[in-house]
Formats: sequence, structure tokens, C-alpha cells
Amino acid sequence: MNNITEKILAHIRDKVKETLEEMIKEERRAYLEGNMETKANGYYLRNLNTPIGRLEGLRVARTREGS
Repeated sequence: MNNITEKILAHIRDKVKETLEEMIKEERRAYLEGNMETKANGYYLRNLNTPIGRLEGLRVARTREGS
């Protein structure tokens, strides 16, 4: 792959990562609305292999049950 192609793919991977993180946050927000006893509890990091390359450090929103 040439340098320009790799730069374009890197930019696309960044945008896909941003979009996935926003979707994950929105899914957690919707879940929390229906489960008032549960709280948001930060994020954990995961890597994800995709057809356009590996997404490093994808932030996955997590929840925890309240008492």
C-alpha cells in the first residue's frame, strides 16, 4: 500500500472508531433510562479487528448495578 492510501485508511479507521464509541455511549444512555437502579461506570478498552484494519483502544461504556 502506498503512503496516501494508508493515510486515508487511518483516517477512515479513526472516524469508524469515533462513530462506534458514540453509538456505544448512546446505547448505554438508553439502557440506563430503563434501568434506574443501574449506574454508568466508566469505560474499558478493547481492540477490534475490522475489514479496514484493527481499531486500537476502542472505549466500551460499562454499567454497574446499584444497591
